[in-house]
Amino acid sequence: MTMAIERSIDERTRSRGSGNPGAVGLYNMGNTCFMSATLQCLFQTPGLSDVFTKKTFITKVNTHSRLGSKGIISAGFASLSDTIWNGTYTAIRPSRFLPPIPLFFQQLFAEEVYKALNDGRQHDASEFQIFLLDALHEDTNQAARIGFEQNYRGGQAIREEAADFLKKHYMFTASPVNRILGSISVSEVRCLTCHESSATFEENTIVSVEIVSTSSCSLDNCLQSHFSTTKLEGDSCWNCPKCKQPRPSTRTSKLWQPPTVLIIHLKRFSMFNGDFEKNTAQVSFNPENFNISPYLHEAASRERTNYKLYAATLHNGRLNSGHYTAVASHLKSERWHRYDDETVTPCEKYQVNQSLAYILFYKRC
Repeated sequence: MTMAIERSIDERTRSRGSGNPGAVGLYNMGNTCFMSATLQCLFQTPGLSDVFTKKTFITKVNTHSRLGSKGIISAGFASLSDTIWNGTYTAIRPSRFLPPIPLFFQQLFAEEVYKALNDGRQHDASEFQIFLLDALHEDTNQAARIGFEQNYRGGQAIREEAADFLKKHYMFTASPVNRILGSISVSEVRCLTCHESSATFEENTIVSVEIVSTSSCSLDNCLQSHFSTTKLEGDSCWNCPKCKQPRPSTRTSKLWQPPTVLIIHLKRFSMFNGDFEKNTAQVSFNPENFNISPYLHEAASRERTNYKLYAATLHNGRLNSGHYTAVASHLKSERWHRYDDETVTPCEKYQVNQSLAYILFYKRC
């Protein structure tokens, strides 16, 4: 683990100078902007920089976990974060975090995912972020992993069922990562014949939503479509346990417990004729006072539902030949910066073409 900390920064390619703590560039090592833009947003995420430091993260690591990297990935991430925040350099090259012959990155990703991300080509920043956060979560998951089944019916009992789920859920999975980023949603299915219902809760560190237009729409439009009621019929009928046969039903998805930090992924890429197509629609959003109340379950708590944008991952071009950058509000000074690989420049708040917004990072006000 100590070796992972020391090797996560390439000594030969640091740019010394009067660096700005928290605003340090990351050199592009050949189509690695998907990684750099993601990391820059995570470095500015409230709470993560407190947990993932070389002095602190070791106390959070569960070395007995079979699913994590036994702290090796957390060590690399903590080392990068510390270097970003000490301000010694203007730019660094995190070559050991995605090296040609990795010793520990392979433990982070499944074999096929690791190979894809290390082939020198451009990749999806959201995919990298999901797997990285999952690795950091599993490294620091201190729960006893006591499994359980969800046999919830929803309806009037939803509050009691939610309390039961959360109690059991955090006995199965509990880390600083899901404590900061984990959003709990609930999906209720109701039979249109006998009105039998079922409820299923789920936790995610990123909310991925479809873009509802090819020209222009709002983030609210996308979230309204995502957290909505859909009809299940035909081949999609629900196998009703009371009717004991497939029945037309409705499925309603809502947020139940929003996180301290809410990350929203705009799904701009879709497969068409064997290739990825990009939706370049202008997606407008409120960066200052974003209220998520409309997307909460009617029985969920309404406390502290306002959020403020603090970072965004941007994408320009096609998936396989485009370029990722990031903009972020400095975690301490709240001054905005634009991150383009090794180049970091100040900018006036959040100013960007809305067709480039790909992943939005909100923190609770």
